[in-house]
Amino acid sequence: LNLAVGILAALLGGIAVAFLRERMDTRIFTPEDVRQSIGASNVAVLPLFSNDDRVLALPESSSLSQLVSGERLVPDVRFLLDRPNSPEAEALRSIYTSMMLSRSDRPPQMVLVVSSFPGEGKTTVAANLAIAMAQQGSTCIVDADLRRGHVARAFGISDGLGLTDVLQGLIPLDRVVVDVPNVPNLAIVPSHAGNVNAGQLVCSESMREVLQDLRRRFRFVIIDSAPLLPFADGRALSVVADGLIFVGRSGTTTRETVRHSLELLQQVHSAPILEFVLNAADLDSAQYRYYRHGYTE
Repeated sequence: LNLAVGILAALLGGIAVAFLRERMDTRIFTPEDVRQSIGASNVAVLPLFSNDDRVLALPESSSLSQLVSGERLVPDVRFLLDRPNSPEAEALRSIYTSMMLSRSDRPPQMVLVVSSFPGEGKTTVAANLAIAMAQQGSTCIVDADLRRGHVARAFGISDGLGLTDVLQGLIPLDRVVVDVPNVPNLAIVPSHAGNVNAGQLVCSESMREVLQDLRRRFRFVIIDSAPLLPFADGRALSVVADGLIFVGRSGTTTRETVRHSLELLQQVHSAPILEFVLNAADLDSAQYRYYRHGYTE
């Protein structure tokens, strides 16, 4: 009898501990977690990908300078360009299609890519989304992270004059718009990162004028900004964009940080969120058994 009671108590205790741990773990792993916690309806999954047993889904916090050889970044950062038939490229094209169909009257022209914190894959998503949009028309990707922008190096373009210099009135915009080699219809406005007055510059009237100028020049404009929670830059840009792509990292981003980010965006009456991208999802895990077939067939 004692043995039976002990086994039953251990079983019930184990179940209780498992439920408690799951309840306390607020990290987002699947689209269902996103929908249940924040009510987002359009959730896309960008899978974790690897090559030769090396994980290549690169968060922007993994110091990109460590990945640079000379001025060229490892090509898998631009997976849509270098791995066009891969599962991650198919997922990105699905995100692009959903974004283009998000508005019945006309597709969004200016899209802001945001995340709550660094390291969630925002820059990687912005770079590949710009490549996809360039296949449909003239596109410009603006590196509006004036503190630690990495977009230029992601395309093998050396750091030099950039958006910081334009906003300070030192040079005209024409001098910093750079065509991307081997990617037709795609141009970059580098950031010239490291400015201590980054927040003031991004929130200035000069920034609005630059974005209006880019609207007239290009069919599509993608903006990569600083993370939402540490800095106000993304919130300021969210009101001038046509729509937002919100990037979270599976197993890292928590429900609380996403809710807080959404509250900040609501306070400034931001443009609508067109898509929530769950980046670096492990499709081999049991949580993704319903998604695995589509990516492995």
